[in-house]
Amino acid sequence: MATQLAGAIDFAHSRGVIHENITPRNVWLDSGPGGRVALGDFGFNTAMAAWGDFWLEWPGGGPPLEYVAPELLSNSASSGTRATDIYSFGVLLYECAAGQVMFKGSSLSGRIVAKKNEDFPNIRTCRPDAPEPLAVRLAQTLSRDPGQRPSSAIAVLAGVEDCVARL
Repeated sequence: MATQLAGAIDFAHSRGVIHENITPRNVWLDSGPGGRVALGDFGFNTAMAAWGDFWLEWPGGGPPLEYVAPELLSNSASSGTRATDIYSFGVLLYECAAGQVMFKGSSLSGRIVAKKNEDFPNIRTCRPDAPEPLAVRLAQTLSRDPGQRPSSAIAVLAGVEDCVARL
């Protein structure tokens, strides 16, 4: 599933399309025998940026902050980039391996501060059995510095596909 999702992200990027909302609710699974994965619902963060701070007051807790790259949380944030999609993909992989969501502070503002100022927890904190190469790759993918992230979704998985599949 991770490989198919990475392929979908990279396909969109190769066409100049940034997804901007890679979250579990936008990863669609075919229950048929092929078990295909599809990525849907493009462009949410562009609309969010146009609304300014309105999204902070969104009824029901707002957009899925857990998947938003830290650089999109600044006041001068622009729309998403390949690096922001890679970050969101990394969050999905982390959650699948760890079995938990990170940065779940009690308030929205507390979660925003944590995402801006704290590194993502090492996967081995909650999954000691996670192989070191996977921990390193996730740390790169979830870096607060967009320049440190892998250049593509397929590159995120390069060399760690077996680690992801086992966890």
